[in-house]
Amino acid sequence: GVRHRYLDEHRHNGLPDRAAVEAQFESLGARVKSFGHANLERWLVFPFVYRETSNRSDNLAIFPFYGQFKRHGLSREWWVTPLFRHKRSITGWQTDLYPLFYSGRTYDKTHVVLAPFFYDFASSNSRSTVVAPVFWRFKDQKGLDQVIANTYYGEKKTPQGTEWQFHFFPLFAFGETPRGHWWNILYGLAGYTQEGTYSKMRLAYIPITLSE
Repeated sequence: GVRHRYLDEHRHNGLPDRAAVEAQFESLGARVKSFGHANLERWLVFPFVYRETSNRSDNLAIFPFYGQFKRHGLSREWWVTPLFRHKRSITGWQTDLYPLFYSGRTYDKTHVVLAPFFYDFASSNSRSTVVAPVFWRFKDQKGLDQVIANTYYGEKKTPQGTEWQFHFFPLFAFGETPRGHWWNILYGLAGYTQEGTYSKMRLAYIPITLSE
């Protein structure tokens, strides 16, 4: 063996006793709180295998094909090749297949991605969904925006109520507010707007007031 000063110290003085050390500090007026040292075992077969175990974790990696990483009572994660990953924890889960597929949940938030065509992100108060290039939808507590091909539909919440509009590009559009409604053909070639007692029409893109 090899002489080491730390081992010589333990050989001559013995291993420290936690209770005795705590009592010594307390006798000097200190407030003492001690934490147990986690047992740790770690070994490596370089560069292919890594293994670590302790009271807190349990990890194994076999490069580059497999990995498992566990924190007791908190999370567990697996890798299969560098491309597939799955993780579960007290806050949720996640599954990834790089670089195309991603899915998971964290608390009340979820996501699903199938790149580059499909994206869906949701929570308790909002959701965003994209199916490129034909469908786009974004909704939250304030309103909604949705595009399907060459159409658009939108909603917006106001203190007076909900207003909405629909567009069929580029031919016509119409909508409604809490106090009135409107419509347009070719965005002003012909149209009509009524808001409370106010109203106007459009003819050949010229606005004509009908009432105040």
